[in-house]
Amino acid sequence: MNQFKRVKMSQKLQVKFHQHIYSLQLGLSLPEKKFIKDISKGMLGSGTVIVRQISQQLKESISLKKTSERLYNNLKKKGLSEKLEQNLLLKQCRNIKKDSLILIDPSDIMKPQSKKMEGLSKLRDGSNGKIGAGYDLLNIISYNQEDRGYSILPLYTVKMRK
Repeated sequence: MNQFKRVKMSQKLQVKFHQHIYSLQLGLSLPEKKFIKDISKGMLGSGTVIVRQISQQLKESISLKKTSERLYNNLKKKGLSEKLEQNLLLKQCRNIKKDSLILIDPSDIMKPQSKKMEGLSKLRDGSNGKIGAGYDLLNIISYNQEDRGYSILPLYTVKMRK
């Protein structure tokens, strides 16, 4: 791919990304909007969800420690994840039509090597029937028939509490 096509493709991706992020920011304060942009940019640039590496990717004029603290404080902010979940659900629900199928999938994620993780519980592995450490999940998905095939839209995922 030549340089001109690469730049054009990059610009289109950036526009699409900003449109997606904008739709998730409805009802958020200015600092929360900045946080969403920064954390997304940092995760995409660093390829990880480790806050220190995300902070390094942002290359802010303040110290790395202060940037990390700012991100941690926003991650701990009460109600932010609920607002984001609600905005994402509103965005995805616009694509549901009257002939769409809504699939509810109770599943599990096994973490056999994990000893201490937040929310880890003992549960039955649906694949082999053994008891082990993991998470019970409930996934809700929209399945839509379209002209060129099918589209699958994730609507909601929740970790079941025990």
